[in-house]
Amino acid sequence: MTYPNPYFQPPAAPPGPRTVAVRRSVLLVLSIVVVAGTAAGAGLIGYSIGKDRSDDTVVAATTSTRTNDNSSTSTEESTDESTAPSTDRKQMGEAATNGDVGATVNRAMAPATIDFYESDFAAKKPREGTTFVLVSTKATNNGKKPVSPLFLIAARLIDDRGREFSPVEDNYSIRENFARQLSDDLPDDLQPGLSAEVYYAFEVPRDASIVAFGFRDNDAESDKPWTEITLTIR
Repeated sequence: MTYPNPYFQPPAAPPGPRTVAVRRSVLLVLSIVVVAGTAAGAGLIGYSIGKDRSDDTVVAATTSTRTNDNSSTSTEESTDESTAPSTDRKQMGEAATNGDVGATVNRAMAPATIDFYESDFAAKKPREGTTFVLVSTKATNNGKKPVSPLFLIAARLIDDRGREFSPVEDNYSIRENFARQLSDDLPDDLQPGLSAEVYYAFEVPRDASIVAFGFRDNDAESDKPWTEITLTIR
């Protein structure tokens, strides 16, 4: 007969259910941490991308605004320089000066023909698509030496598109100048302080709308500004 051992203790049962519960808790915590970290990372990435896009948009908008402002300014400056009429123009019949010369426009006309002197005076018609403009001026020598009245001033016409037209090459030979010089009505030399009537003939496109007569001292430098007189052709 076998007696039970009073000191014998059966082995403890394996803690299966509790260990599993603890492991599950740990896994749950880790999952929450991972999910939270992923969400935070996505948020940071989204913020960074959104910020970059926002910054790019702001830079692009600022650049566009500056470009538009610059383009607008450039356009305004171009318009002002090329199309703005002169605010310093004198009127017909009003005396104007430039350097050592003065000029007053008496009248302007568009004759069908102009008489040019060769061996005799002969009427000449303008070329096809063009028309003559004849301007009568009182030229004044404000300098200190005598000068030929025919070469006292440099002259030009200006139309409403800003185009400039020079006198005909043989302007001295038109009847209004040459005949008067032969009769001494127009002196060979214009003395300082005196004036004489001088005509300027131009041949311009028929569709040109002439708005002004410009002149300057013929002895002036090439960059000397011109003086303009509003012109009405009758």
